[in-house]
Amino acid sequence: MSFIDDAHVHAVGTTTYAATLAPTWRSMLDIHGGYVAALTTRAVELAIDDPARAVRSITVQFIRPASAGEIIIDVETVRSGRSVSFLRTTVTQNDRPVLTASAVAATTRDGFEFSEIQPPAIPPHPPADRARFTGPEPGLHFTQLDLTLEPGLSIFGNHARARAAGWISPPEPDTTITLPWLVCAADFIPPTMDFRTDHPSGAATIELDVQLLRANPGDAVPAGNPITANITCNISTDGFCIEDGTFWTPDRQLLATSRQLRLAGP
Repeated sequence: MSFIDDAHVHAVGTTTYAATLAPTWRSMLDIHGGYVAALTTRAVELAIDDPARAVRSITVQFIRPASAGEIIIDVETVRSGRSVSFLRTTVTQNDRPVLTASAVAATTRDGFEFSEIQPPAIPPHPPADRARFTGPEPGLHFTQLDLTLEPGLSIFGNHARARAAGWISPPEPDTTITLPWLVCAADFIPPTMDFRTDHPSGAATIELDVQLLRANPGDAVPAGNPITANITCNISTDGFCIEDGTFWTPDRQLLATSRQLRLAGP
């Protein structure tokens, strides 16, 4: 059973859903935002109620951290055409907004097929002797998925570049990767700024945008296998930075891309 199943996203009205945030997903600023974004994505899937119309992108704006306990997810279908749906969501807790999101869902269609994005130059599986990353202090959300950092990378390592890379997989070897799971994975690795510096950077995410390129990612990633993540930050100014991420199957199919607007230090 995945963390999405554990949260029990379910309808409580025609366009309203509820879920329960587990305290094990605590991050530096209370409950991890990518986890809440994943549950929001699941509510969008339930609102669409059409397996052929997959979520293709979701843009999440984090208003304030959530706490463990119940959240309410309101989903508005702005327009639903023959092949594409546009949706907006607001997540609240104790009548206060936690995040807002917009999503696009669409059926698969014929079109040009190519990719000029290069996968990271690391193997599809982590080295057997590379330890799992568990975070800078015990009890944080990093224990909820299996994350192994690329050899040579260390948090607060004062590296020359703001870059993070490694392997992410469900802790349960029989779990099938889903689109909501990928949304969480896109926000799971520590901020790239924490690899460029030698101390915590305070790089909280303001906005997360994830493009989901495979309607059924579980078909491309056999259960028990990790995805590979590569995230870079090439600009930081005015107290904000922008991160760009790519996420790959073991045989180097591109599963998703992401862009995050984060606070940047000091």
